[in-house]
Amino acid sequence: MHALHATPDAPELIADRMEIETTPAWREIMDGIRRIVEQAESLEQLRDALLAVYGHLLTERLTEVMAMGFAASELAGRFDVTEESGHG
Repeated sequence: MHALHATPDAPELIADRMEIETTPAWREIMDGIRRIVEQAESLEQLRDALLAVYGHLLTERLTEVMAMGFAASELAGRFDVTEESGHG
């Protein structure tokens, strides 16, 4: 039908927003990993460096955005259930 002109639904909007919000956090994480890869002189050194840094990756912002996305998804789901049940 008119799928190209359809209004995006809540999951699509939330997914699009999460992609926008998580991009800087992922870029920061990947930049750190890229530096480790570039500095490694062997696969063993790379493995050891990645294992050493794993627990210290800057994931706080990513975790925060993901939590907000999950909360928004849950609220959107509850809204849809309320609307479908006729109580909205």
